[in-house]
Amino acid sequence: MLDLGICRPSYVCMLFFVCDAAFHKADATHFFDGLKMKVLIVDDSKVARMSLGRLIHSLADGYVIDEAKDVPSGLDVVASGLPDIAIIDLNMPGPDGLVLIESLIEKGMAADRLAVLTANIQSSVRARVEALGVTFIAKPASSEALRAFMNQTSEVG
Repeated sequence: MLDLGICRPSYVCMLFFVCDAAFHKADATHFFDGLKMKVLIVDDSKVARMSLGRLIHSLADGYVIDEAKDVPSGLDVVASGLPDIAIIDLNMPGPDGLVLIESLIEKGMAADRLAVLTANIQSSVRARVEALGVTFIAKPASSEALRAFMNQTSEVG
């Protein structure tokens, strides 16, 4: 398989790869998966993660979803690379979601690609989230709030 390590998915790289794949009869499926936006959902509730994943897929195709149940497992997921978008529950056992958000920002992820999803809608919590430049989404997530967040992040990296 052709190594595309230096080539972030783009139309030029896609054209090159498709032509190369046709010439070498390579499988282009792996490359096209790279064009999908990677979404990380971190929530201690499996039901909430599944529900949010279904809601994301109902809004649009083209998302690959990774899930984590807490901050440590979220850090494990991003060890292999930052997602394009992350939606993180605030209140979880162990470190709260803001610890993960601050870590992602330190690793170079843009704050406008991060959202806090929480049932805790106190103004002090909302102020902490907004001070980081992160989107606040009240639980349960409405399709309108999620659509607005996803639309602001619709361009890959």
